[in-house]
Amino acid sequence: MFTQNGDRKLTYENTKVQLLETPFIRPDGQEDTVTTVHAGTGLGVVAIPRAVGRGMNFYGLVRQYRPATGVDSLEFPRGWAADLSAAEAERELVEEINCLVLPNPVRVGSFRPEPGLLDTQAAVWLFEAQPGEDTLYREPKSGASHLWVNDHTLTTLVTSGTITCGVTLAAWALLLASGRHLS
Repeated sequence: MFTQNGDRKLTYENTKVQLLETPFIRPDGQEDTVTTVHAGTGLGVVAIPRAVGRGMNFYGLVRQYRPATGVDSLEFPRGWAADLSAAEAERELVEEINCLVLPNPVRVGSFRPEPGLLDTQAAVWLFEAQPGEDTLYREPKSGASHLWVNDHTLTTLVTSGTITCGVTLAAWALLLASGRHLS
């Protein structure tokens, strides 16, 4: 068991994150320091938008450039949140995809993206939605565009390594495990 061996110290801070270092004694008796990242509220939401058409489920994804990796990423809409509520997830969904959201979203579950480094918890919400008429919509803040793909295409994007976002992969796994991906 890790035993804290002193006070946690703030080593860096900006508007999005804090880096904290905490001295510990490891289970083997050696002294060590654990660095953790505290992101904003420490809470996040993921919105999985689903629309039904031609007898198939379609899921809304956003494609946006991620400066940390230097590449575009395909992801479910998501973001930092004040709480883990459906309202916070819906806000992200409408902001990023600009679709019509139907009532009664379902909380699929929650996860911790990287418990060895981040203190963040994220809630995953499934929304029934109708794609907006503006197929060329781009989120003003990030420039993200959106696309809707069916179950088979989404699975292929995951298994081919096209979708590599861990948050999206975790959300998809929770949806599959819940059985709610079946309409």
